[in-house]
Amino acid sequence: MRYDCDLPGHESNFVEVADSWSRAEMRRFRQLFGSESEADNDEYLALIRSKTVALRLSCVGADDIADPCELTDDRLDDIDQTVYLWFASVHPVAVREINRLGEASVRRLWQPAEGSAAPTLPTPS
Repeated sequence: MRYDCDLPGHESNFVEVADSWSRAEMRRFRQLFGSESEADNDEYLALIRSKTVALRLSCVGADDIADPCELTDDRLDDIDQTVYLWFASVHPVAVREINRLGEASVRRLWQPAEGSAAPTLPTPS
């Protein structure tokens, strides 16, 4: 899934996120997102690096980030602040989109075929 920055003056920035995440990766992402722990931050960045396929993030006073391996604390400090705020939202949005795709599949499974009764769940006894 590719996310292009549409902020004026920053349109060349983008992040491409893997569209396949394991259930364990999703769970770990939710646990790590927003944590203040330095150890959690290191693990969060490792997960983000592993799920970032390609990117370009413009930096101030440094070369642009063009390789997921560069997603480290030191290099994140080089990113233009406006671009950083946009970038910080990309992976959470990707996770929500992947979850929505799964929810849509479940809804289709539970929709009745034309002319047939809607499926029912067993009633707890």
